[in-house]
Amino acid sequence: MIRLATCDDLPVVEAINVFRGDRWEDIAEKRLVVFESSSTIVGFIVEARQGLLGRPFIEYLCVAEACRQQGVASALMAHMELKYARER
Repeated sequence: MIRLATCDDLPVVEAINVFRGDRWEDIAEKRLVVFESSSTIVGFIVEARQGLLGRPFIEYLCVAEACRQQGVASALMAHMELKYARER
């Protein structure tokens, strides 16, 4: 399941986060989306505040090491592409 992250998700997101900084602000600004598998967050994607050259931009994409090569990143990207298409 793909859904918008909540503040309750922060500990799990931080546990798999390979990037510097915390993701609290991304969650608060509703820019962080998570991928859940069996009720466990296994990946996330963060939309940038501003696009690049007038186009939407992904700031971070992270998948838990144990869940890589299983289509999580592709599903998160497809979700964002659909979101952008609806906004046009």
